[in-house]
Amino acid sequence: MDDRNQSLCFFAILGFAAVYLGFGFLYALDKRDTSNVPYEIFRGKVHAATAVDGPRLLLAGGSNVIWGSRSTIIENEGGVPTFNLALSSEAHDPKAMRILTTNAVRSGDTVIYSSISFWNSSQIDPAAAGDILNAAGHLPDDSSHFQSLKKKLGRFWSPYPQKRTVVTSLPALYRRYISHEPSEHMQGLNAKGDLASCLTPGAVPGPNSYVEPAEQSILLQELQDFEDALRQRGASLVLLFPPNLILEGERDKWIQNFTPVFEAMKRRFTVAQETLDASLYTDKSYFCDTGFHLADAEAAERSRRIGQFINETRKAAPMSRN
Repeated sequence: MDDRNQSLCFFAILGFAAVYLGFGFLYALDKRDTSNVPYEIFRGKVHAATAVDGPRLLLAGGSNVIWGSRSTIIENEGGVPTFNLALSSEAHDPKAMRILTTNAVRSGDTVIYSSISFWNSSQIDPAAAGDILNAAGHLPDDSSHFQSLKKKLGRFWSPYPQKRTVVTSLPALYRRYISHEPSEHMQGLNAKGDLASCLTPGAVPGPNSYVEPAEQSILLQELQDFEDALRQRGASLVLLFPPNLILEGERDKWIQNFTPVFEAMKRRFTVAQETLDASLYTDKSYFCDTGFHLADAEAAERSRRIGQFINETRKAAPMSRN
């Protein structure tokens, strides 16, 4: 081999190594811990859900879904791989939870969405929600040329202070993405993303105070926007009212005033329950530590009903309604 060919071979190898290391560096930057714990929990859940091929059932919402779902039971009853993507407080804003979920779905997926905003009871923290969306690269008003360039390059920068440099995080990246070990932020959750058991057995949850329904037209439009966004990605939406511990004397008021909302949802969307009464409870023994967190036995029973609904829906028609 003459000197020219040796030089070409050397530079070819050097060029390949540069490209390989460069893309490896960008991959590490993209995958490193953003130091935003809620987003890292969500990212861990999404990563677990990518382990299966084909359509999936993705559970979305707030802590009522984390406590009140047993994904394995739903999967066994419904016949579809099931994963729990829910976050406490719905990522501090139901809109943020919907954005995160929309960007996690793939064609053929079905999302079961259970939000306490259906009961007009949600704790919104715009700053915290914005932090999560920023870490995820999903801020809708992020339109600057620089930010657009970052997204095109794979959103490998982050404005958050990092707990680890890229180099020192490589062992953790290997464990998470090559060995598929759970993220350190997933402690307390099972492989499906559920809280496997009530953490505070014996606690005495109090009933939720009655609130008037939210403006129906606004809620329905938000849900329609969510369904439209999912459909654009080839996914479908199923709604489910969260469990709600109430005072026996206020049951009629809850049913009377929230039934119009429930019926309007059923006219426009697929709803995984026949009656609103199925989500209203007066017996504290069914709950764990709050009036939205089901205890183990009832969480299993509710999951069984969800799985049976999905199974019946699959028999009647394809899950995706695009």
